[in-house]
Amino acid sequence: MQVVLTVLSFDGENDPALPALIGASTAISVSDIPWNGPVAGIYVGQGENKEWIITPTISAKAKFGSEIFVSGIEHGKDISLI
Repeated sequence: MQVVLTVLSFDGENDPALPALIGASTAISVSDIPWNGPVAGIYVGQGENKEWIITPTISAKAKFGSEIFVSGIEHGKDISLI
């Protein structure tokens, strides 16, 4: 299975990847397709003062030393990373 999402517009400040992930997860969840969802995700970046910032804006990401996008599914009490 492949889900292709096309962003038609966005505000230029908030990355559309996270809402796209939620939209894809929701679309598959309401379908008859068997899968192990739903999926959740989060952006985490390290700011200038080494503090961790969750779901930063695009302008904040430009100043980061490191950034990661983590997504996963719930499996019992454990989280399985994708």
